[in-house]
Amino acid sequence: MYAGPRRAGVPRELPLYKIFLAPFSREQIEIFIRRNFPFFSISNGALRRKARGLVEAIPELSVRPMLLELLPDLVREGRKVSELFELYSFLVDKWVLREKGWIEPEHLLGISTELAIVLLEKQQAGGGDRLSPDELGKIASQHSHPLDEWKLKSRSLLNRDIAGHYKFAHRSVLEFFIVRGIIQGDRRCFALDWTDLIKDLLVSWGQLNASNSTLLAQMIGSDSATRERLYSLASPLPIPSLRSAASVRDVLRKRDISRRHARTIPVAWRNCQYRVMTNGKSLQSLAYIIDDGTHGLRWFVNDTSQIEDASDRGIFREKYSSIMRVAGGKRLPSLEEVITIWESEIYLSNETAVRRVFDDREVYWIGDSTEGGILCCSFGIESLAGFPLKLIGTRVAEGRRNLHVYEMLAKHGSVAGKQYEAMVVAIDGA
Repeated sequence: MYAGPRRAGVPRELPLYKIFLAPFSREQIEIFIRRNFPFFSISNGALRRKARGLVEAIPELSVRPMLLELLPDLVREGRKVSELFELYSFLVDKWVLREKGWIEPEHLLGISTELAIVLLEKQQAGGGDRLSPDELGKIASQHSHPLDEWKLKSRSLLNRDIAGHYKFAHRSVLEFFIVRGIIQGDRRCFALDWTDLIKDLLVSWGQLNASNSTLLAQMIGSDSATRERLYSLASPLPIPSLRSAASVRDVLRKRDISRRHARTIPVAWRNCQYRVMTNGKSLQSLAYIIDDGTHGLRWFVNDTSQIEDASDRGIFREKYSSIMRVAGGKRLPSLEEVITIWESEIYLSNETAVRRVFDDREVYWIGDSTEGGILCCSFGIESLAGFPLKLIGTRVAEGRRNLHVYEMLAKHGSVAGKQYEAMVVAIDGA
C-alpha cells in the first residue's frame, strides 16, 4: 500500500511479483565457474575441472543458489565433498567460524538446533516462522549465553527482523538443524512431519557411513508413529508393465534399485524398516505379511521352505490363467520390487520369524511381461528342463545367491493341455 500522496492514476495498492528461480542450466553454471576461476591464470584450469566435478557429483548445486555460492570456497580449500549433507555442514561451519569471536561454535550449534526444533514445532502447530527475543532468550540462557551478548554479523544464517524477532536466513538451514537433532536422537524431532529436504539430508548423511544409516534406521524403526509418517523414504518403484528383454537385463545389472531421487537407499537402512506379522498356517507352511517401510509396500508371502514334498508345495502354486487376478486387492510385484525384498531376504531370515521369502526350488510369477510373454523368476535353479521358459538374465548377490528371470514361451500358458503353474508373492494393490 502507498503510505504517502499519489499521482493521478496511481492505484493505492502496488502489485508484487513472485519470480521463481529454475535450476541453473549447464551454460549458466559454466559462466559462474569461469567468472570465479578466470582463464588469465594458468592454475585456474585445474580449479575449474574440480568445480565441474563437484557439480556433477552433487546435483543440488544447480538447484540452490545458496549452495552454488559455496563452490569457489570448496574448490580453493580442496574440500572433498560428495554429499548434500556435507555441503550444508560446510555452510554451517563457515558461519560458526565467522561468529566465533563472540560465541563458541558448540554453543551456537546447540542453540541453533534447539531454535530449529522449537520453530518447526511452532510452524506445524499453525504459528509463525520466527521467535520473539524472549523466546530465544530462554533458549540462549539454557546454553549459558544470554541474549544481550548476541552480536550477529553479516552473512549470518540467523537473522533478526525490524521487530527484533529471530528466524533462519533460509528454510533449508532450519531443516539441516532438524537433521542434526534427529542424528543426536532428540525424540522431539521424531514427532515432527519431515519435509522432502529433511529426508534427502538424512539419506545423504547415511551415504557417508554405512553405520550411520543403520543407526538412524533403528531409531526410526523403534517408533511406529514415526514409521507411518515417513512412509515412505524411497522414491516409488516401477509398477508392473510391458517391457523389453533388454530393459529387464538393464534392471538386473543395476546396483541401486532402491533410491531416493539421486541417492541410493542402503540395504542396511531398508532392512531395519521391515515389520513381519504372521498371517496363518497350513501344512508346514507359514503365511506372513511383511511391511516394507522404506518403499511403502505390503508383501503377502507363503514360506514353503520346510515342505519337502513337491506335490505338497503345489497347493501354493497359481495357474497361468489366474495370476492376473490375484484375489483380495493384491497384485503381482514388478521386477524392481522383487529385487528389493530378495536383497533383504538374508536379514529377514536371520532377524525375523520368516525362514525364507522365496523357495529356491520353485519358480515365481512376476507382474511384468515382454512382447514374448509373461515373466517369472527363480532363485536357485537356472536350468528348468521341460519348462516352456527362456532365460533372459541373472542377478548375482553375495553368497552366490542368484536371481534368474525368464520369459514364458507358451503363449497360452499351457503345455500339452496342462496349465503351467508357479508360486506367487503378492503386494497390496493399493
